[in-house]
Amino acid sequence: MILNYNSFFYLFILIIILIFFIIKIYSQVFKFIKQEFYIYRLNNLLRNNYKNNCYIYFLLGVVYLDKACLKQALDFFIKSSNSYKDNAGVSLIQIYNSIGYVYMHIEEYNLAIKFFEKCIAIQPNYIISINNLAKVYEKINNIKKAIDLYQLVLSYDNQNKTAIDRLNKLLANKNLNRIK
Repeated sequence: MILNYNSFFYLFILIIILIFFIIKIYSQVFKFIKQEFYIYRLNNLLRNNYKNNCYIYFLLGVVYLDKACLKQALDFFIKSSNSYKDNAGVSLIQIYNSIGYVYMHIEEYNLAIKFFEKCIAIQPNYIISINNLAKVYEKINNIKKAIDLYQLVLSYDNQNKTAIDRLNKLLANKNLNRIK
């Protein structure tokens, strides 16, 4: 068999693709190992009666959220909320926002609204929770409320990309529906 330039070219392309997939698989394996290590270390802290369980529970929730294990993440965020004390290393707003975020993703919209509103009651200009709350209202098709909330975000931060993008999309869809 005689190898020509075309054969070398295709072989080179095949090797490049193979290297790409090996790197992708390696990064996923490394991420998994890192997550499992964090879970192991954090559980050890809990077993050894670490003084700040609220923070440990919150971090476990974050790791499980990163792993897309929403039920476990929610369980740990709720434990974090239940064990909250001042100077816990994490704010109550972050805990409530995380609980609302998980509820939003498991389509428990009324509970998501409840926790995002708790955040906003504590800190009325907490943009992350306002954006998340607007997203929930989009999902339950309360477009007017979503638009109002995105406009509220822009009153606090007129450069907020999430609010600008979502508001433009909602207003464009609203105008299209009027035309029909």
